[in-house]
Amino acid sequence: MNSLAHIMADTDRRLHILVLADGIFPFVVGGMQRHSSYVVRYLLARGHEVTLGHTITDKSPLPSRGEVTKALGISDDAPFHHTCIRFPSLGVAPGHYLKESYAASRMLFDGFRPMLNQVDFIYAKGFTGWYFIEQRIRRKADCPPVGVKFHGYEMFQTHTGWRGWWEKLLLRPPVKWISRHADVVFSYGGKITDIIRSVGVPLARIAEVPSGIEDAWCLPEAPKRTGPVRLLFLGRFERRKGIGDLHRAVAALPSNGQWELELIGPIPPSARLRSAQVTYHGAVTDREKLLTIMDRCDILVVPSYAEGMPNVILEGMARGLAIIATDVGAVNLMVSNRNGWLLHKADEKLLTQTLTEAITVPRDQLALMQAASLDLVKDRYRWEAVADQLDKEIRRFSALKR
Repeated sequence: MNSLAHIMADTDRRLHILVLADGIFPFVVGGMQRHSSYVVRYLLARGHEVTLGHTITDKSPLPSRGEVTKALGISDDAPFHHTCIRFPSLGVAPGHYLKESYAASRMLFDGFRPMLNQVDFIYAKGFTGWYFIEQRIRRKADCPPVGVKFHGYEMFQTHTGWRGWWEKLLLRPPVKWISRHADVVFSYGGKITDIIRSVGVPLARIAEVPSGIEDAWCLPEAPKRTGPVRLLFLGRFERRKGIGDLHRAVAALPSNGQWELELIGPIPPSARLRSAQVTYHGAVTDREKLLTIMDRCDILVVPSYAEGMPNVILEGMARGLAIIATDVGAVNLMVSNRNGWLLHKADEKLLTQTLTEAITVPRDQLALMQAASLDLVKDRYRWEAVADQLDKEIRRFSALKR
């Protein structure tokens, strides 16, 4: 293998990139799946040929090429190919997800093996590259360099409850193995890079590329808001997202009309607070309705115990919101005292103190934070700029094939 220090990137050569994804949006819903869609779209926009291998988890028909190109927002004549497989189901015994993930990776490998010698680089999400890496290091296939992306490495962050403990126990060993044996590991940066280094990946094989936001999300300028300070939570109902801490912290705030809280997500009625200052919208899938709610709020609250680089923070910043968030994953790249409050740990008491400060901050100071959020996301995290970084790193590591 050539030393990376002597690899020269060919910035004009068109590459053939195989993208492996555990689902793409909207066929599989989630932040990671949306990120995969953007990766494909913007690699094509950089002039590359892209082959997509992705999975679907429900029993709906496998999407056609036309349905996929429409979902990705790319033209029918783009240099794009795709294969979709149904994620295997192997029962509910302990470790079934890992067995299924390995089987899915092997299915993808078997399908793509005849054309691997025509591929310059494999960009693999989660466990999708597992079998490819295995075959590459054993020299059992003419496999190009493989880069892996595990997003937040949440299994190495603070776990909550029995499920978090179980995931930590089962997932850490294969994630370590895949990360150590991949040709490159993609990191959002921040504390995620620290985790990747701690599992034994040298810095020279880590490529830091943040997540991004589309220009259409960004307001021209932060709106001038008045009235009570409106807090916003947007996320799933699970302990890792800190929703329990948020509920208890909000219950401790004064009921004086100084603040309001709006929550978007599938939070069951039995878990909701009964307060005139708290509004539950349920799951919101309509983009215009989502933006209407976001645009009347002031501060996005993300009290998570573990994260990667949350899209919701980028989206909140793009709509001119100040941010309260826990310092996990790559959050500290986006949140500081310039545009909000960065909590050093997920903690109910600390969250209560921070919310108390946030709802009493002078409006002119809050407006400066909101403007700083919008400026930061425009300067660093637009997908156009992120795609340039991704393109540069893929070109650099694809040279390992030559």
